[in-house]
Amino acid sequence: MPFSKFGLSVSQFLILIIWVVERDFRNKWRALVSNPIALGLISIYLIHLIGLAYSQDFDYAMKDLRIKMPLLSFTIFASWIFPLERKYINQILNIFSLAVLVGVFIAFYRIFFIALDDIREASIFVSHIRFSLMICTAIFIAFYNVIRAYHQYFYLALALFLIGSLFILESITGLIVLSAAAFFLSIYLTINRKGKTLGLSLTALFLIAISIASFQLKKEFDVFYSYEAISDPSTLEYASASGEVYYHKIESTLHENGTLIWSYIAFKELEKAWIKKSELGFKEQDAKGQPVYSTLIRYMSSKGLRKDSIDFLRLSEADIELIEMGHTNHLYANNSSIKKRVYETLWEIENLKNGGNPEGNSVAQRLVFWATGWQIFKENFWLGVGTGDVKVAFEKAYEAGNTELSTQFRHRAHNQYLSIAIAFGLFGLLFFLFFYFKPLYFQRDNLLLLLFLICSGMSFLSEDTIETQIGISYIVFFYCLFGMNKFSWKAQHKA
Repeated sequence: MPFSKFGLSVSQFLILIIWVVERDFRNKWRALVSNPIALGLISIYLIHLIGLAYSQDFDYAMKDLRIKMPLLSFTIFASWIFPLERKYINQILNIFSLAVLVGVFIAFYRIFFIALDDIREASIFVSHIRFSLMICTAIFIAFYNVIRAYHQYFYLALALFLIGSLFILESITGLIVLSAAAFFLSIYLTINRKGKTLGLSLTALFLIAISIASFQLKKEFDVFYSYEAISDPSTLEYASASGEVYYHKIESTLHENGTLIWSYIAFKELEKAWIKKSELGFKEQDAKGQPVYSTLIRYMSSKGLRKDSIDFLRLSEADIELIEMGHTNHLYANNSSIKKRVYETLWEIENLKNGGNPEGNSVAQRLVFWATGWQIFKENFWLGVGTGDVKVAFEKAYEAGNTELSTQFRHRAHNQYLSIAIAFGLFGLLFFLFFYFKPLYFQRDNLLLLLFLICSGMSFLSEDTIETQIGISYIVFFYCLFGMNKFSWKAQHKA
C-alpha cells in the first residue's frame, strides 16, 4: 500500500481469483449478509449506483465507480476472510508497520540527500497526505501494542520515531489527525476504569503538547502580523536614487518578514539589474513555476530591501541562485520545518485577502475549492448532481464565477463530506455519515477501529480521500481489518 498502485491492483485481482476458486458461495453469502461492517461499506457504494439515475456524464461516472470498486469487491472478500487468528493479524500489522517504516526511511533519504523543490516530493510512491495517514495508522498500531504491554518498549520507540517523522515531513495533516486521535484516546482510557491512570497521564502530556504548540503558533502569528503599514502615503519617497518613479500599491498589506512587498519597486531598474546577473528572464518562471519578478520582489522584501537597482547590488550570488530556485524568503530558503509551513500558510491566506491569485498555494486553493463546492451544493441541495456530474458541475461553477485559477488548478472540493454532498445532496450526505461512522456507537470497545475512524474522518475535512485508488484502498482495507476483528485495549496477546 505505501509503495505501489500497480501492486494494489494485482493483489486485489489475486484475492478475487482465490475467492472464486474456493467456491462455497452459499456460506460466503451468509457471511456477507450477517456482517454489519461489510453491509455498511456496500451501502456507501450503493448510493453511488443510485446516483447514476440522474447523471449525464456516464464516462466519468463509470470511472468513479471503478475507482471505488473496493467498497464492494474487497468488502465481499473481507467478510469471508475475517476474522483471523490473532497471530495472523499481528503479522499483517507488523508487515504494514515495516512497510511504512521503509517508506519513511526512503523519504528521509530524499530530504537529506536530494535537493527537493517541495517537501511533498519526499513521498515518491503515494501522495504525501495519504502517506501521512498511513504513518498515523502505524502509530496507532504501535500504541495499541504499548498499552497492551506487548513488546511495549519496542513499539513505544517505533511510535515516537514515527511521530518525529511527521515533523520532519512537515505533515500538517498528519499532526492534526494525530492530535485529534491523542485527545480521543486520553478521554477513552480515562473513562475506562482500568485505564484511568494511563488515560490521565496521556491527557497531561496532550495538554502540555497543545500548550507548547499554541504558544509557538501565537508567537508565529505575532511575528507574521508585525509590519509597518502605510498610514500616510505622502510620506513615501517618490523616486529611487537612479531617478525611476517608485511603484507603491498602497492598499496591499502583503509583506515578508515585516517589509511590505508592493512598495518601493522600480521595475525597470530591477529588470535591467536582474538580466545582468541571471540567464533566467525577468518575466520567465523560476524552478517552482512562479514569475521570476514576483519571487525577486518577495525575496528582496524578506531582507528588508527596496526593490531598486541600488539595493539589488546587496544580493549575493547565492541569493540569485535561491531566487532562480523559487525561494521567496531568505529565512526559509534552506530551512525545512513546521515553522516554515505555518509562515507559508499565513502568507497564502494574506495573499488571498489582498486579492492575489491562489494558484499553486495549497491552502488558499482549498479555500477556493470549498467556496465553489459549497455554492454547487446549495444549488443542488436535496439530491445533488449525481455520481458522474461532479466534475462538470465544478467546471461550470468555475466558469460562472470567473475564477482566477488556470484550468490545471481547477480541482474538486478537496473535502470528502462536501464531495458526497455535491454528488448526492443532503440525503446522500446523511446516509454516508450514518453508515460510515455507525461503528463509533456499535463497536465502542474496538480501540483501533475508533482511532482509524477519527483518522479517516479528520482527513475527509481537507481531502477527497476515497476519490483515489490509494485512498479508497487504504480506507476499505483498514475499515474491514479493524472493524471485522476485535482490538480492545484490554485484550491479551495470543501467539
